[in-house]
Amino acid sequence: MDFLILIGAGALAYSIVIVGTAYLVLKDLKL
Repeated sequence: MDFLILIGAGALAYSIVIVGTAYLVLKDLKL
């Protein structure tokens, strides 16, 4: 159970980082 929770939390954090990076890149390209 705990292992699955850790994997889920890690995947969620990874997704947030990817989305945040993509957002900054697109924002940078518009400027």
